[in-house]
Amino acid sequence: MTEHKTHDALIDRIDTYLVAMLRLWAALGWDEARGGHHERLGPDHQPVELGYRRLTVCARQLFVFSRAEARGLLKSARSHADRAFRCLVDRFRDPVNGGFYFTVEPNGAPLDRSKDLYGHAFALLGLAEYLAMSNDGEARRLVAETDSAAMRRFRLPQGWYAAKAPADWSARDGNLLQNPHMHLLEAYLAADRATGDVLYRDRATDLIGVMRTRLREPRSGMITEFRNEAGEPDLQRGHIVEPGHLFEWCWLLHLSSSRLDQLACLDDATGLFERGYAAGTDKDFGGVFDQVSVDGELIADTKRIWPLTELVKAHAARFNATRQVNELAALCDAVEFLFTAYLLPDGGWRERLRRDLTCYDDTLPASTCYHLLLALLEARTALTDSLSNAAQ
Repeated sequence: MTEHKTHDALIDRIDTYLVAMLRLWAALGWDEARGGHHERLGPDHQPVELGYRRLTVCARQLFVFSRAEARGLLKSARSHADRAFRCLVDRFRDPVNGGFYFTVEPNGAPLDRSKDLYGHAFALLGLAEYLAMSNDGEARRLVAETDSAAMRRFRLPQGWYAAKAPADWSARDGNLLQNPHMHLLEAYLAADRATGDVLYRDRATDLIGVMRTRLREPRSGMITEFRNEAGEPDLQRGHIVEPGHLFEWCWLLHLSSSRLDQLACLDDATGLFERGYAAGTDKDFGGVFDQVSVDGELIADTKRIWPLTELVKAHAARFNATRQVNELAALCDAVEFLFTAYLLPDGGWRERLRRDLTCYDDTLPASTCYHLLLALLEARTALTDSLSNAAQ
């Protein structure tokens, strides 16, 4: 009974925080005068003017408020999702060359017209989530259009996707970057859920193959961040591993296993989790390090908030798959640490911590909302399921 009360209390804490966070960004995260999403708020919740607006922020906020509407977290979530959708389409979409601009000016005029794979992955994710929530016909068309751009414009003969291209797609940067491929997998899984089209499942399967054959370093079993146009480790940065991304891949591979019926994904997920946990978590102060080397040596002992949210998601996925009590306990510990070290009662957070958990950056990037919403919803679902199973 005590354990049930503890889990109930943690669920209530999650609910309270998510409402506060969503209300904060619904009210102050949108530029009422010029339209569009603020990139960053200060610790006083006032906008920090950066002179640009990114595709990734608009697309992530589209995802956040679409998911919030689907989960019934905020009464006004649908209206905020609708305006994020219009912002994405009206300000970031390139009507001449197709695809999406990387940045626009605060007034909505195109700024950096180049085409970025990472940004397009999030555009596809946001559009798919909005489609799943709204069944909007224009969103359905844009999901297909964005997929077409990815395949026609970004995909390379080598089997992976180009990192970026100029506005007119006249040349492509063929460097193999881990992060956009991971999020493109996430986007295709979302497109599959929203449409049921086997095409998107095939795309997701292909990206898992890229991870296994190109991104995962055979000797260490870890996924490195930066490779060159030949698929070899980048000379300066090819040794870098971000533990948060190993946990994120673990979560995505669990999703892939359930959607694609690939049991091998669970083995992949376990291996990545174990390596990330061994090398990337701080056994003294707690939390997840920003960077380690492919050999497991510590590179950056700072701790942004997002790697911890990915550990939460990985624990939730592992509990959902195993129903093991120790995995549920680890999930609860990770969520409690997130609240203790990072989250603030007003819906804000501490973005960057030193190793000893003192804060050196308390500004609020809009892009972090996506990490927090997903992590806390995944944790909430696992905790709710654990209580339901215990009651049966």
